[in-house]
Amino acid sequence: MKMHCEKEEEVIRARAEGLLADNGEPASEGGAALREHVAACPICQEALFLAELFERDQRALGAQAPLPEADLVWWKAQLRARREAVRRAEAPVVFAEKAAWVTGALSAAGLAAWQWPAIRGWLALIASAPILGPHSEPLAALFVAGLVSTLVLAGVSLYLIWSEK
Repeated sequence: MKMHCEKEEEVIRARAEGLLADNGEPASEGGAALREHVAACPICQEALFLAELFERDQRALGAQAPLPEADLVWWKAQLRARREAVRRAEAPVVFAEKAAWVTGALSAAGLAAWQWPAIRGWLALIASAPILGPHSEPLAALFVAGLVSTLVLAGVSLYLIWSEK
């Protein structure tokens, strides 16, 4: 069984150009010869049927979903291209920022492990003295003030960093 006809593309082109109306009827004098061929060729009949079906679907879909304005499509494409360029440009900075956070956290952990005896001594000093009493040691009060101010500044810094994103 033959699956392709040499006039199939010509029939579809004639349908698109308006030389053949629905069901192979000639819309002009140039389509009379093609009409005779379509009447005798089942492959071209099917191709013409499918071309009509696609054309009908295209008209129906075009009525349902109108195309946006060309300048809007262009603007969105330009905006997307700019965003992609910014994302590619920011990638090394984002990597460096994450590496700095990891390095800082590891350095702080390493420093705390290295100075643990001194930290334990300070904590013991704080635990043994009343922190806010009238006879508290100035070193303990200074340590607590420094710790509180560091925590407050760290919180404000984190808030400012994360609020930008």
